[in-house]
Amino acid sequence: MLNKLWFLGLVIKTWVIHPSYFNFLSGTLKKGDPKPHRPNKQVPRLYNFSMSPYGERVRLVMKAKNIEHEIVNVHLGNKPDWLTTLNPAGKIPVLEWDRDDKIICESDVICEFLDNDYPNTGPQLGATDPHQREKDREFATGVDEYMETCGFHVVLHTKDSPTKHWQTIQTELKKLDKFIANRMDNKKFLSGDVSPGLIDYMVWPIIGRLIATIDVTSGGVSAEDYLPKELPAIHDYRRHMLGDSVVRDVSPTLDQLVAFLRIVIAYNKLHEIINVHLGEKREWLAPLSHTGAVPVIQWDRDDKTLSESLVICDYLDEYYPTDSNGPQLGATDPYQWAKDREFVCNVGDYMSVYKQVLHSKEGPISQWPGDVCPGLTDYMVWPIVERLISTIDVTSSGVSAEDYMPKELSAIHDYRRHMLGDIVVSDVSPIHEQVVQHK
Repeated sequence: MLNKLWFLGLVIKTWVIHPSYFNFLSGTLKKGDPKPHRPNKQVPRLYNFSMSPYGERVRLVMKAKNIEHEIVNVHLGNKPDWLTTLNPAGKIPVLEWDRDDKIICESDVICEFLDNDYPNTGPQLGATDPHQREKDREFATGVDEYMETCGFHVVLHTKDSPTKHWQTIQTELKKLDKFIANRMDNKKFLSGDVSPGLIDYMVWPIIGRLIATIDVTSGGVSAEDYLPKELPAIHDYRRHMLGDSVVRDVSPTLDQLVAFLRIVIAYNKLHEIINVHLGEKREWLAPLSHTGAVPVIQWDRDDKTLSESLVICDYLDEYYPTDSNGPQLGATDPYQWAKDREFVCNVGDYMSVYKQVLHSKEGPISQWPGDVCPGLTDYMVWPIVERLISTIDVTSSGVSAEDYMPKELSAIHDYRRHMLGDIVVSDVSPIHEQVVQHK
Protein backbone atom coordinates (compact mmCIF):
# COMPACT_ATOMS: atom_id res chain seq x y z
CA MET A 1 0.00 0.00 0.00
CA LEU A 2 1.22 3.49 -0.76
CA ASN A 3 2.54 5.48 2.16
CA LYS A 4 3.13 8.81 0.48
CA LEU A 5 2.41 10.09 -2.97
CA TRP A 6 3.22 13.52 -4.34
CA PHE A 7 0.69 15.00 -6.77
CA LEU A 8 0.02 11.82 -8.66
CA GLY A 9 -2.63 13.42 -10.80
CA LEU A 10 -5.52 11.44 -12.21
CA VAL A 11 -4.63 7.78 -11.81
CA ILE A 12 -6.88 6.48 -9.04
CA LYS A 13 -6.12 2.81 -9.38
CA THR A 14 -7.28 1.13 -6.18
CA TRP A 15 -11.00 1.47 -6.82
CA VAL A 16 -12.44 -1.99 -7.16
CA ILE A 17 -14.54 -1.10 -10.18
CA HIS A 18 -14.07 1.92 -12.38
CA PRO A 19 -16.38 4.50 -10.79
CA SER A 20 -17.75 5.58 -14.15
CA TYR A 21 -19.65 2.29 -14.16
CA PHE A 22 -21.65 3.52 -11.17
CA ASN A 23 -22.62 7.15 -11.51
CA PHE A 24 -22.84 7.67 -7.77
CA LEU A 25 -21.71 11.28 -8.10
CA SER A 26 -23.35 12.02 -11.43
CA GLY A 27 -24.96 15.45 -11.39
CA THR A 28 -23.88 16.27 -7.84
CA LEU A 29 -23.25 19.88 -6.93
CA LYS A 30 -19.96 20.65 -5.21
CA LYS A 31 -18.03 23.58 -3.78
CA GLY A 32 -18.18 26.51 -6.17
CA ASP A 33 -21.44 25.45 -7.81
CA PRO A 34 -24.30 27.93 -7.35
CA LYS A 35 -27.49 26.98 -5.57
CA PRO A 36 -30.08 26.17 -8.27
CA HIS A 37 -33.16 28.33 -8.59
CA ARG A 38 -36.45 26.67 -7.58
CA PRO A 39 -38.56 26.96 -10.74
CA ASN A 40 -41.77 25.72 -9.11
CA LYS A 41 -42.25 26.58 -5.45
CA GLN A 42 -45.34 24.41 -5.29
CA VAL A 43 -43.01 21.41 -5.54
CA PRO A 44 -40.83 20.55 -2.51
CA ARG A 45 -37.11 20.16 -3.12
CA LEU A 46 -34.95 17.53 -1.46
CA TYR A 47 -31.23 18.16 -1.04
CA ASN A 48 -29.74 14.69 -1.09
CA PHE A 49 -26.81 12.41 -1.81
CA SER A 50 -27.71 9.50 -4.07
CA MET A 51 -26.27 6.77 -1.81
CA SER A 52 -27.29 8.24 1.55
CA PRO A 53 -29.54 5.96 3.63
CA TYR A 54 -31.08 9.02 5.25
CA GLY A 55 -31.92 10.66 1.94
CA GLU A 56 -33.27 7.31 0.77
CA ARG A 57 -35.77 7.35 3.65
CA VAL A 58 -37.28 10.59 2.39
CA ARG A 59 -37.31 9.42 -1.22
CA LEU A 60 -39.14 6.23 -0.23
CA VAL A 61 -41.80 8.22 1.61
CA MET A 62 -42.20 10.66 -1.27
CA LYS A 63 -42.60 7.79 -3.72
CA ALA A 64 -45.07 5.92 -1.49
CA LYS A 65 -47.11 9.11 -0.97
CA ASN A 66 -46.98 10.06 -4.68
CA ILE A 67 -45.55 13.46 -3.78
CA GLU A 68 -44.24 15.40 -6.74
CA HIS A 69 -40.78 16.65 -5.83
CA GLU A 70 -37.42 17.84 -7.08
CA ILE A 71 -34.07 16.35 -6.03
CA VAL A 72 -30.76 18.22 -5.89
CA ASN A 73 -27.80 15.94 -5.14
CA VAL A 74 -24.79 17.42 -3.38
CA HIS A 75 -21.23 16.14 -3.03
CA LEU A 76 -20.71 15.36 0.66
CA GLY A 77 -16.93 15.20 0.28
CA ASN A 78 -16.77 18.64 -1.34
CA LYS A 79 -19.90 20.41 -0.15
CA PRO A 80 -21.21 23.56 -1.83
CA ASP A 81 -20.88 26.58 0.46
CA TRP A 82 -24.61 27.27 0.45
CA LEU A 83 -25.44 23.90 2.05
CA THR A 84 -24.61 25.27 5.51
CA THR A 85 -27.09 28.12 4.99
CA LEU A 86 -29.79 25.46 4.64
CA ASN A 87 -28.48 23.26 7.46
CA PRO A 88 -25.73 24.69 9.68
CA ALA A 89 -24.56 21.12 10.34
CA GLY A 90 -23.88 20.72 6.60
CA LYS A 91 -25.81 17.43 6.52
CA ILE A 92 -28.43 15.99 4.21
CA PRO A 93 -31.27 15.38 3.71
CA VAL A 94 -32.72 18.87 3.73
CA LEU A 95 -36.27 19.61 2.57
CA GLU A 96 -37.02 23.02 1.07
CA TRP A 97 -40.69 23.70 0.54
CA ASP A 98 -43.42 26.36 0.33
CA ARG A 99 -43.21 29.72 -1.39
CA ASP A 100 -41.08 31.08 1.46
CA ASP A 101 -38.38 28.39 1.03
CA LYS A 102 -39.00 26.93 4.46
CA ILE A 103 -36.40 24.40 5.58
CA ILE A 104 -36.76 21.09 7.44
CA CYS A 105 -33.77 18.92 8.39
CA GLU A 106 -33.30 15.38 9.78
CA SER A 107 -34.71 12.42 7.86
CA ASP A 108 -37.14 11.22 10.54
CA VAL A 109 -38.59 14.71 11.00
CA ILE A 110 -38.94 15.20 7.23
CA CYS A 111 -40.64 11.82 6.74
CA GLU A 112 -43.20 12.40 9.48
CA PHE A 113 -43.86 15.91 8.16
CA LEU A 114 -44.49 14.62 4.63
CA ASP A 115 -46.77 11.86 5.89
CA ASN A 116 -48.88 14.38 7.81
CA ASP A 117 -48.73 17.34 5.42
CA TYR A 118 -49.74 15.36 2.32
CA PRO A 119 -52.77 13.37 3.54
CA ASN A 120 -54.48 13.18 0.14
CA THR A 121 -51.65 12.20 -2.22
CA GLY A 122 -51.21 8.67 -0.92
CA PRO A 123 -51.82 6.32 2.01
CA GLN A 124 -51.20 7.23 5.62
CA LEU A 125 -47.86 5.55 6.33
CA GLY A 126 -47.34 6.23 10.01
CA ALA A 127 -49.21 4.70 12.93
CA THR A 128 -52.31 6.65 14.01
CA ASP A 129 -52.17 5.41 17.59
CA PRO A 130 -49.89 7.74 19.64
CA HIS A 131 -48.40 4.89 21.67
CA GLN A 132 -47.57 2.85 18.56
CA ARG A 133 -46.11 5.93 16.92
CA GLU A 134 -43.69 6.34 19.84
CA LYS A 135 -42.83 2.62 19.79
CA ASP A 136 -42.03 2.91 16.07
CA ARG A 137 -39.73 5.86 16.72
CA GLU A 138 -38.02 3.92 19.49
CA PHE A 139 -37.53 0.90 17.22
CA ALA A 140 -36.13 3.00 14.35
CA THR A 141 -33.66 4.60 16.76
CA GLY A 142 -32.63 1.13 17.92
CA VAL A 143 -31.91 0.02 14.36
CA ASP A 144 -29.95 3.23 13.73
CA GLU A 145 -27.69 2.34 16.65
CA TYR A 146 -26.60 -0.82 14.86
CA MET A 147 -24.89 1.37 12.27
CA GLU A 148 -22.45 2.20 15.07
CA THR A 149 -22.31 -1.10 16.97
CA CYS A 150 -21.74 -3.02 13.73
CA GLY A 151 -18.89 -0.64 13.03
CA PHE A 152 -20.40 0.42 9.71
CA HIS A 153 -18.68 3.80 9.70
CA VAL A 154 -15.44 2.22 10.95
CA VAL A 155 -15.54 -0.21 8.03
CA LEU A 156 -16.38 2.57 5.61
CA HIS A 157 -13.36 4.64 6.62
CA THR A 158 -10.94 1.84 7.51
CA LYS A 159 -7.38 1.96 6.27
CA ASP A 160 -6.93 -1.71 7.22
CA SER A 161 -8.42 -4.73 5.52
CA PRO A 162 -12.23 -4.70 5.93
CA THR A 163 -12.07 -8.40 6.84
CA LYS A 164 -10.65 -7.44 10.24
CA HIS A 165 -14.14 -6.26 11.16
CA TRP A 166 -15.98 -9.42 10.08
CA GLN A 167 -16.31 -10.95 13.56
CA THR A 168 -17.84 -7.74 14.94
CA ILE A 169 -20.19 -7.49 11.96
CA GLN A 170 -21.35 -11.09 12.44
CA THR A 171 -21.98 -10.68 16.16
CA GLU A 172 -23.94 -7.45 15.80
CA LEU A 173 -25.96 -8.61 12.79
CA LYS A 174 -27.14 -11.64 14.75
CA LYS A 175 -28.27 -9.31 17.54
CA LEU A 176 -30.08 -7.19 14.95
CA ASP A 177 -31.72 -10.32 13.54
CA LYS A 178 -33.21 -11.13 16.96
CA PHE A 179 -34.23 -7.49 17.44
CA ILE A 180 -36.16 -7.58 14.15
CA ALA A 181 -37.63 -11.06 14.80
CA ASN A 182 -39.08 -9.89 18.12
CA ARG A 183 -40.73 -6.91 16.46
CA MET A 184 -41.95 -8.75 13.34
CA ASP A 185 -43.80 -11.51 15.22
CA ASN A 186 -44.09 -13.52 11.97
CA LYS A 187 -45.56 -10.59 10.02
CA LYS A 188 -44.33 -9.55 6.57
CA PHE A 189 -43.50 -5.98 7.50
CA LEU A 190 -42.74 -4.03 10.64
CA SER A 191 -46.04 -2.22 10.15
CA GLY A 192 -48.10 -5.39 9.61
CA ASP A 193 -48.98 -7.86 6.87
CA VAL A 194 -50.52 -5.57 4.23
CA SER A 195 -47.78 -3.25 2.98
CA PRO A 196 -44.74 -1.35 4.23
CA GLY A 197 -45.44 1.64 6.46
CA LEU A 198 -43.44 4.60 7.67
CA ILE A 199 -41.43 2.48 10.09
CA ASP A 200 -40.40 0.15 7.24
CA TYR A 201 -39.25 3.00 5.03
CA MET A 202 -37.28 4.43 7.97
CA VAL A 203 -35.56 1.15 8.80
CA TRP A 204 -35.01 -0.45 5.39
CA PRO A 205 -32.19 1.85 4.14
CA ILE A 206 -30.17 1.06 7.27
CA ILE A 207 -30.72 -2.69 7.03
CA GLY A 208 -29.83 -2.67 3.33
CA ARG A 209 -26.44 -1.14 4.05
CA LEU A 210 -25.70 -3.45 6.96
CA ILE A 211 -26.46 -6.41 4.68
CA ALA A 212 -23.94 -5.04 2.16
CA THR A 213 -21.16 -5.16 4.77
CA ILE A 214 -21.33 -8.97 4.63
CA ASP A 215 -19.92 -9.09 1.09
CA VAL A 216 -17.35 -6.42 1.93
CA THR A 217 -15.96 -7.78 5.23
CA SER A 218 -16.47 -11.56 5.14
CA GLY A 219 -13.58 -12.40 2.85
CA GLY A 220 -15.65 -14.35 0.34
CA VAL A 221 -19.05 -15.05 1.92
CA SER A 222 -21.94 -13.53 -0.04
CA ALA A 223 -24.95 -11.99 1.67
CA GLU A 224 -27.26 -14.01 -0.56
CA ASP A 225 -25.84 -17.25 0.89
CA TYR A 226 -25.31 -16.00 4.44
CA LEU A 227 -28.71 -14.45 5.16
CA PRO A 228 -30.97 -17.56 4.92
CA LYS A 229 -28.67 -19.61 7.15
CA GLU A 230 -27.52 -17.11 9.76
CA LEU A 231 -29.98 -14.19 9.71
CA PRO A 232 -33.42 -15.69 8.95
CA ALA A 233 -35.48 -12.74 10.21
CA ILE A 234 -33.49 -10.22 8.16
CA HIS A 235 -33.63 -12.59 5.18
CA ASP A 236 -37.44 -12.87 5.31
CA TYR A 237 -37.88 -9.14 5.89
CA ARG A 238 -35.60 -8.33 2.97
CA ARG A 239 -37.52 -10.72 0.71
CA HIS A 240 -40.81 -9.00 1.49
CA MET A 241 -39.36 -5.48 1.17
CA LEU A 242 -37.84 -6.27 -2.23
CA GLY A 243 -41.33 -7.22 -3.37
CA ASP A 244 -42.51 -3.65 -2.73
CA SER A 245 -42.66 -1.52 -5.90
CA VAL A 246 -41.57 1.61 -4.00
CA VAL A 247 -38.41 -0.09 -2.74
CA ARG A 248 -37.63 -1.48 -6.20
CA ASP A 249 -37.98 1.98 -7.75
CA VAL A 250 -36.00 3.92 -5.14
CA SER A 251 -33.52 1.76 -3.23
CA PRO A 252 -30.13 0.78 -4.67
CA THR A 253 -29.57 -2.91 -5.31
CA LEU A 254 -27.31 -5.02 -3.13
CA ASP A 255 -24.70 -5.07 -5.92
CA GLN A 256 -24.72 -1.28 -6.10
CA LEU A 257 -24.39 -0.93 -2.32
CA VAL A 258 -21.50 -3.40 -2.21
CA ALA A 259 -19.76 -1.63 -5.10
CA PHE A 260 -20.22 1.74 -3.43
CA LEU A 261 -18.81 0.50 -0.10
CA ARG A 262 -15.81 -1.03 -1.82
CA ILE A 263 -15.13 2.12 -3.79
CA VAL A 264 -15.29 4.30 -0.66
CA ILE A 265 -13.10 1.92 1.35
CA ALA A 266 -10.54 1.69 -1.45
CA TYR A 267 -10.56 5.46 -1.94
CA ASN A 268 -9.98 6.11 1.77
CA LYS A 269 -6.92 3.87 1.94
CA LEU A 270 -5.67 4.73 -1.52
CA HIS A 271 -2.88 7.17 -0.86
CA GLU A 272 -1.63 10.18 0.98
CA ILE A 273 -0.89 13.37 -0.93
CA ILE A 274 1.70 15.94 0.12
CA ASN A 275 1.73 19.04 -2.06
CA VAL A 276 5.02 20.90 -2.35
CA HIS A 277 5.70 24.51 -3.36
CA LEU A 278 7.71 24.25 -6.58
CA GLY A 279 8.91 27.83 -6.24
CA GLU A 280 10.28 27.21 -2.75
CA LYS A 281 11.16 23.53 -2.73
CA ARG A 282 11.81 21.72 0.52
CA GLU A 283 15.31 20.34 1.08
CA TRP A 284 13.93 16.85 1.61
CA LEU A 285 12.57 16.76 -1.94
CA ALA A 286 16.03 16.48 -3.53
CA PRO A 287 16.83 12.97 -2.23
CA LEU A 288 13.46 11.79 -3.51
CA SER A 289 13.76 13.39 -6.95
CA HIS A 290 17.23 14.23 -8.24
CA THR A 291 15.78 16.81 -10.61
CA GLY A 292 13.61 18.34 -7.89
CA ALA A 293 10.55 17.73 -10.05
CA VAL A 294 7.21 16.25 -9.13
CA PRO A 295 5.42 13.87 -9.11
CA VAL A 296 7.30 11.49 -6.85
CA ILE A 297 5.79 8.36 -5.39
CA GLN A 298 7.12 6.82 -2.18
CA TRP A 299 5.81 3.48 -0.98
CA ASP A 300 6.61 0.25 0.83
CA ARG A 301 8.27 -0.14 4.23
CA ASP A 302 11.64 0.66 2.65
CA ASP A 303 10.42 4.02 1.31
CA LYS A 304 11.06 3.09 -2.30
CA THR A 305 10.65 6.00 -4.72
CA LEU A 306 9.84 6.56 -8.37
CA SER A 307 9.67 9.81 -10.30
CA GLU A 308 8.31 10.84 -13.73
CA SER A 309 4.55 10.69 -14.15
CA LEU A 310 4.52 8.19 -17.05
CA VAL A 311 6.76 5.76 -15.17
CA ILE A 312 4.67 6.08 -12.00
CA CYS A 313 1.37 5.55 -13.78
CA ASP A 314 2.63 2.51 -15.67
CA TYR A 315 3.93 1.05 -12.42
CA LEU A 316 0.64 1.60 -10.57
CA ASP A 317 -1.34 0.03 -13.40
CA GLU A 318 0.85 -3.08 -13.18
CA TYR A 319 1.41 -3.17 -9.40
CA TYR A 320 -2.26 -3.08 -8.42
CA PRO A 321 -3.89 -6.14 -10.01
CA THR A 322 -7.14 -5.76 -11.88
CA ASP A 323 -9.34 -8.13 -9.91
CA SER A 324 -8.80 -6.51 -6.52
CA ASN A 325 -8.02 -2.89 -7.30
CA GLY A 326 -9.73 -1.74 -10.45
CA PRO A 327 -9.73 -2.02 -14.22
CA GLN A 328 -6.62 -2.44 -16.32
CA LEU A 329 -6.13 1.08 -17.64
CA GLY A 330 -3.31 0.54 -20.12
CA ALA A 331 -3.49 -1.39 -23.38
CA THR A 332 -2.68 -5.10 -23.04
CA ASP A 333 -1.45 -5.40 -26.64
CA PRO A 334 2.27 -4.41 -26.74
CA TYR A 335 1.96 -2.58 -30.04
CA GLN A 336 -1.07 -0.58 -28.89
CA TRP A 337 0.72 0.21 -25.64
CA ALA A 338 3.67 1.58 -27.64
CA LYS A 339 1.38 3.61 -29.92
CA ASP A 340 -0.40 5.04 -26.87
CA ARG A 341 2.94 6.04 -25.36
CA GLU A 342 3.98 7.64 -28.65
CA PHE A 343 0.73 9.63 -28.70
CA VAL A 344 1.17 10.78 -25.09
CA CYS A 345 4.70 11.96 -25.84
CA ASN A 346 3.53 13.86 -28.92
CA VAL A 347 0.80 15.60 -26.93
CA GLY A 348 3.37 16.42 -24.27
CA ASP A 349 5.39 18.34 -26.87
CA TYR A 350 2.57 20.88 -27.06
CA MET A 351 3.21 21.79 -23.42
CA SER A 352 5.89 24.18 -24.67
CA VAL A 353 3.03 26.55 -25.57
CA TYR A 354 1.63 26.35 -22.04
CA LYS A 355 5.07 26.81 -20.45
CA GLN A 356 5.75 29.84 -22.64
CA VAL A 357 2.53 31.45 -21.39
CA LEU A 358 3.14 30.34 -17.80
CA HIS A 359 6.64 31.82 -17.57
CA SER A 360 6.14 34.90 -19.75
CA LYS A 361 7.31 38.07 -17.96
CA GLU A 362 5.90 40.35 -20.65
CA GLY A 363 2.24 39.45 -20.34
CA PRO A 364 0.30 37.21 -22.73
CA ILE A 365 2.03 36.32 -25.96
CA SER A 366 0.52 37.53 -29.19
CA GLN A 367 0.18 34.18 -31.02
CA TRP A 368 -1.16 30.81 -29.92
CA PRO A 369 -1.67 27.77 -31.94
CA GLY A 370 -12.46 4.04 -26.31
CA ASP A 371 -16.41 4.27 -25.79
CA VAL A 372 -16.74 2.75 -22.26
CA CYS A 373 -14.59 4.89 -20.00
CA PRO A 374 -11.24 6.71 -19.99
CA GLY A 375 -8.09 4.60 -19.95
CA LEU A 376 -4.48 5.19 -19.01
CA THR A 377 -3.80 7.19 -22.19
CA ASP A 378 -6.72 9.51 -21.43
CA TYR A 379 -5.47 10.17 -17.91
CA MET A 380 -1.97 10.87 -19.28
CA VAL A 381 -3.21 13.22 -22.00
CA TRP A 382 -6.03 15.07 -20.25
CA PRO A 383 -3.89 17.20 -17.87
CA ILE A 384 -1.94 18.45 -20.90
CA VAL A 385 -5.03 19.14 -23.00
CA GLU A 386 -6.82 21.05 -20.24
CA ARG A 387 -3.81 23.32 -19.69
CA LEU A 388 -3.48 24.02 -23.39
CA ILE A 389 -7.18 24.93 -23.45
CA SER A 390 -6.53 27.48 -20.70
CA THR A 391 -4.06 29.34 -22.94
CA ILE A 392 -6.99 30.44 -25.10
CA ASP A 393 -8.47 32.59 -22.35
CA VAL A 394 -5.04 33.89 -21.33
CA THR A 395 -3.67 34.85 -24.76
CA SER A 396 -6.62 35.63 -27.02
CA SER A 397 -7.53 39.12 -25.81
CA GLY A 398 -11.17 38.43 -25.09
CA VAL A 399 -11.97 35.11 -26.75
CA SER A 400 -13.11 32.48 -24.26
CA ALA A 401 -12.27 28.81 -24.63
CA GLU A 402 -15.95 27.93 -24.16
CA ASP A 403 -16.86 29.95 -27.28
CA TYR A 404 -13.76 29.16 -29.33
CA MET A 405 -13.58 25.38 -29.07
CA PRO A 406 -16.93 24.33 -30.61
CA LYS A 407 -16.19 26.39 -33.72
CA GLU A 408 -12.44 25.99 -34.16
CA LEU A 409 -11.36 22.94 -32.14
CA SER A 410 -14.26 20.55 -32.52
CA ALA A 411 -12.33 17.37 -31.70
CA ILE A 412 -10.84 18.87 -28.54
CA HIS A 413 -14.26 20.26 -27.63
CA ASP A 414 -15.93 16.85 -27.90
CA TYR A 415 -13.08 15.11 -26.07
CA ARG A 416 -13.22 17.67 -23.25
CA ARG A 417 -17.00 17.25 -22.94
CA HIS A 418 -16.65 13.48 -22.50
CA MET A 419 -13.73 13.76 -20.09
CA LEU A 420 -15.57 16.28 -17.91
CA GLY A 421 -18.35 13.71 -17.59
CA ASP A 422 -15.94 11.21 -16.01
CA ILE A 423 -16.25 10.95 -12.24
CA VAL A 424 -12.48 10.66 -11.73
CA VAL A 425 -11.82 13.84 -13.70
CA SER A 426 -14.60 15.75 -11.95
CA ASP A 427 -13.17 14.76 -8.55
CA VAL A 428 -9.47 15.31 -9.26
CA SER A 429 -8.86 17.84 -12.05
CA PRO A 430 -8.97 21.59 -11.41
CA ILE A 431 -11.83 23.38 -13.12
CA HIS A 432 -11.07 25.50 -16.17
CA GLU A 433 -11.26 28.78 -14.24
CA GLN A 434 -8.68 27.54 -11.72
CA VAL A 435 -6.22 26.61 -14.47
CA VAL A 436 -6.67 30.03 -16.11
CA GLN A 437 -6.20 31.86 -12.80
CA HIS A 438 -3.00 29.87 -12.12
CA LYS A 439 -1.34 31.79 -14.95
